[in-house]
Amino acid sequence: MRMKEKNLLFKRAMLALCLLAVCWLPAKADVMHGDVDGDGAVEISDVTWLIEYLLTNDATGVNLQNADVNQDGQVDIADVSKLIDLLLLVPANPHPDSDYVDLGLPSGTLWATCNVGASAPEEYGDYFSWGETEPKVVYNDETYKWCNGFWNRMTKYCTVSDYGYDGFVDNKTELDPEDDAAYVNWGPSWRMPTSEQQQELIDNCTWTWTMLNGVNGQLVTGPNGKSIFLPAAGCHIDESFSNAGSDGCYWSRMLSSDYPFGAYSLYFTGSNYWNRWLYARKNGLTVRAVRVSEENHEYVDLGLSSGTLWATCNVGASAPEEYGDYFAWGETEPKDYYDWSTYKWCNGSENTLIKYCMNSNYGYNGFTDGKTELDPEDDAAYVNWGSSWRMPTKEQYQELCEQCTWTWTTQNGVNGQLVTGPNGNTIFLPAAGLRWNVSLFEAGSKGGFWSSTVDNPPRNANGLFYNSGDWYYWGNSSRDFGWSVRAVRVS
Repeated sequence: MRMKEKNLLFKRAMLALCLLAVCWLPAKADVMHGDVDGDGAVEISDVTWLIEYLLTNDATGVNLQNADVNQDGQVDIADVSKLIDLLLLVPANPHPDSDYVDLGLPSGTLWATCNVGASAPEEYGDYFSWGETEPKVVYNDETYKWCNGFWNRMTKYCTVSDYGYDGFVDNKTELDPEDDAAYVNWGPSWRMPTSEQQQELIDNCTWTWTMLNGVNGQLVTGPNGKSIFLPAAGCHIDESFSNAGSDGCYWSRMLSSDYPFGAYSLYFTGSNYWNRWLYARKNGLTVRAVRVSEENHEYVDLGLSSGTLWATCNVGASAPEEYGDYFAWGETEPKDYYDWSTYKWCNGSENTLIKYCMNSNYGYNGFTDGKTELDPEDDAAYVNWGSSWRMPTKEQYQELCEQCTWTWTTQNGVNGQLVTGPNGNTIFLPAAGLRWNVSLFEAGSKGGFWSSTVDNPPRNANGLFYNSGDWYYWGNSSRDFGWSVRAVRVS
């Protein structure tokens, strides 16, 4: 029997076991969709857990938020189908997990040694339209999977109604795994890079135009002296194959939210190289994958009612008493100047928001999107620490305030709050102050941490704030301020 037929029979058998079962869920940000048993991996055992739950309605050992695989707010037969679809994407012969190079980058990103579809660093490999997972002969609007024949009729990954089919918008800005050429062709240990990961290559590496086994390209050497070779593989446009040997064009997994007919790429020619280069999604570009790698950050179980696991130190820190990095809400990198003029999600002022706005009085030209929780790509914990970590919700901070004992103290010469959980375990929250404009304010006397939840009015976001003594509360702050981030573990 052919593999496709076996897969179809397998799906039908699984679906028949749990027809009509359904459970409705509240919204929650901290999820790893498909990891039903909460062990940090999405695998066939999760199908068993999900089916067992739907048959018995016994949620013991089941993470119901993760079980909502298709993210529609309920757990039912459709989630079984979606989970099986994801598992069936895994190729029969996945790319070796060890075939990467550690360039010594600040983020720890591990880059593949060759392109998807290649078996050696200098081979061009396959060419993909953005969001497609197979190469083809013709690369144009008529053959593009996610439009209805024209560049302004997008049917998936669209943030502007003018570019959507019949005004379609889904606000997706990052490829789902099933549309990621690296994930589908190489397996779940690999993803197409973000534009931030590509920018890190430019900012932290030495680029040298050279030749490897007769093929032109860039030798990219990291801070630790190790290198990867990116062949100048050119690109496919319509039926033409252009600029091989002179240009390199590599997709990221990030959509252009302003011009969603295009997506971001890394582009180079000779001694010049640029990131966030906009290419039409229909074009055929190469893919250099990154290895999915979770940093081994420590966490503490405080014995809270929700079971939330709190990190032992701030994002950007390596010890509990270190301040770490400061982030404007919804941004994932620290910066030198914090105010509305530099804030990513506005057009220069607090009432010109362009994302996370449910009140038209604060949106640019009346903009609203109804988003109240950070997308993963805008979550400083997720982006900097990996998919096992998230910024906390407002409710998780409220739980920390209500169920723990808070004691102002000093740890290794740093002031802060020692937070003791119901089970006696503790975390230390340093009084790291806040950043606004170019200055650091109230370090040593006050602390604050962003949540993943926007406030109303949406110029503010929720967080946890405290100072000396017993003063601590969950409240809000202006989104352009730079506050710390203490992550929670996805479980």
